[in-house]
Amino acid sequence: MINIYQTYKKLLSFFKPSSEKPVKENQFNIGNLLFKFTDSLDVNITCEIPSVETLSLEEIGELSEKYAELIVYVNNGLFKEEILKILKNNAKKTDDPKETLYINNVITFCDIIHNELIKVKSKIKGDQPLIRPSSVFKNP
Repeated sequence: MINIYQTYKKLLSFFKPSSEKPVKENQFNIGNLLFKFTDSLDVNITCEIPSVETLSLEEIGELSEKYAELIVYVNNGLFKEEILKILKNNAKKTDDPKETLYINNVITFCDIIHNELIKVKSKIKGDQPLIRPSSVFKNP
């Protein structure tokens, strides 16, 4: 099984410039996944894909694989720690107390939601079956 930390680091190395990685002359845009809140606080997700007209089949394969990895990593929370780190740094830099309160609330709620999800998962994966056979096949 692939170590999640190694996978996370591999993905981050793709999105962050690295001195070890040679920079191609014609870097292509992988596209964007944008998460925005609407006025009614619904989440609006936009998937922007790059123009593929000038890309080779190899580049299309590489881009689509990275885009798929991005979706899976977002879904599995592998960017959570990096995002929280960015938020904490922003909270330290701001002089606005309301902005600091907002960021601290986001971090706190993130922890609360994460802990609740762990509780739910542990109940689902428990030793007790969700439906016991004896309760289904009772003798009259």
